[in-house]
Amino acid sequence: MPGQLDISLCAGPANYRIFVDQGPLSMREISVADATREILDPAIATVAEGVVTAVANGETELRVTVAHPDNAGETLTASAPVRVQIPPPQLTAVRIEPGEISLADPQERVQLRLTGVYDCGPEQELSGATFSSDDIAIAAVDANGAIAPIARGRTKVRAAFSGQAAETDVAVTICRPPVVRLDPVPAVT
Repeated sequence: MPGQLDISLCAGPANYRIFVDQGPLSMREISVADATREILDPAIATVAEGVVTAVANGETELRVTVAHPDNAGETLTASAPVRVQIPPPQLTAVRIEPGEISLADPQERVQLRLTGVYDCGPEQELSGATFSSDDIAIAAVDANGAIAPIARGRTKVRAAFSGQAAETDVAVTICRPPVVRLDPVPAVT
C-alpha cells in the first residue's frame, strides 16, 4: 500500500535500512538520519544513528517514524522485532597465580588462583579446576589448589579447567627433619 513504511533489518544484525512503499514495484530508501527511532526496551537493545546495539538477551521492538513523503505534516511509523541472543563468552585460556612458587617452611601453604581469559568480557576467577603435581614427592596440591612442600626439589603444578590448562613452577628448599619413631619398650622387672 503506498505510503507504508517498512524497516528492513539487513547487512548484519546491527544495521537497519528504512524504505517507504511508493506503490507497485516502487520502494524508496529513507535516510536513517531523517527518522525518529526508538527501542521499546532499552534493557535489551539500544539504537543510535542507524545501529542497533545488543545489551542483553531478549526481545524488543524497533520503532521508526519518518515524515510522509507525499503528505506534508503527516508521519509514517513502522516497527520491526529485535531479537537479541548474545552467545556466552568462550574461554580461550586460563592463567594460574602465582606464576612461580618457592617454599622454604614445612608448614607453609600457597593457595593457587586460576583466572579464566575469555574472548569477550572481563577475566574471571575460576573454581572447580583440577589440580595436579608432576612430582608429589616434592610438592603436593589438594583439590582446592593449596600447595604443600614435601621434600627439597623442583616440580610443576598444573591446573585444568574446561579444556584449558596452565602450570606453575614450584621450588621446595626445605629439608624435612627425619621422623624419629619411639616405640615404648616394656619395662623388665
